[in-house]
Amino acid sequence: MKNSMPESNSSDLKRYLLKIWYIGSNFAGSQRQPDKRTVEGELLKALKKTKYISDAQFNNFKAAARTDAGVHAKEAAFCFNSKEKIYIQQIESFLPNDLGIIGYQEVDLDFHPRWKVEMKEYICVYVLKEEENPSMNLMNEALKFYEGNHDFRLFSKTDYSKKNKLTQLTVNRASVTNFNDDKRILIFSFQSKSFLWQQIRRTIAFILKIGKGEANIDDLQKKLDPQYFNEPSIKRDKPIEPGGLILWKLKFPENNKFNFEKKSLNKQQEFIKEFERKLNQQRNSFLLFLEKNSNDEI
Repeated sequence: MKNSMPESNSSDLKRYLLKIWYIGSNFAGSQRQPDKRTVEGELLKALKKTKYISDAQFNNFKAAARTDAGVHAKEAAFCFNSKEKIYIQQIESFLPNDLGIIGYQEVDLDFHPRWKVEMKEYICVYVLKEEENPSMNLMNEALKFYEGNHDFRLFSKTDYSKKNKLTQLTVNRASVTNFNDDKRILIFSFQSKSFLWQQIRRTIAFILKIGKGEANIDDLQKKLDPQYFNEPSIKRDKPIEPGGLILWKLKFPENNKFNFEKKSLNKQQEFIKEFERKLNQQRNSFLLFLEKNSNDEI
């Protein structure tokens, strides 16, 4: 693998959309931060070393979504401008083992991945503690009520006092299931065009309370109704730990066709190894879940 940049056959500026995966355990989040290891930071270093870009701002480097420290992505997306023909394996040679490129496509120069994404899907794998035995029926009833257009400020860490911090959005789908016959493993799934900061992890914390009989649908209704937001008894719940949360899929317009890299797709199997170490080596059904879904069509 050559480390030097391939010669450009054209001086025309191109814009590339990359789909990537990463294991979030050792990242301080996806967004670049000074003196911290982040997904954007590692990707930018690789793009600069291969001379595809010189500067994030100059090359209009943009992300489709952000994730917190410890959150993983089976599929995330970033855009940048370059005058060079792209070679994924060259960029991959400068990436760490917990981050990889799935595929790419050329897009219009005005393409912004955050605004163009049509749907985001997160899943969260939650392994119940020994003393936990929540009702699946109660949790799904609550999640069905949670779907739709609401003000989700009490389910996020968003500072809604700042300008342009909108907290009303539409959740298209929310559900929870057991994986196969293992009733100790819950698979939460959420779909929306956009999510607020920590929204999913704080939502799951409250939905588990409903499942355990510590809260009910009336409590949920109040947490989604702005007229109750100032009541002292209506508070945000602490988020669950980030280790089981995965940015699972990003849906772009159908005319956006990706060139996938087989080697990179295979590298996604690192998800399995990471969760095997991190969660529970004896949870074989959980590993089967990841194996079954790791190479879903994207």
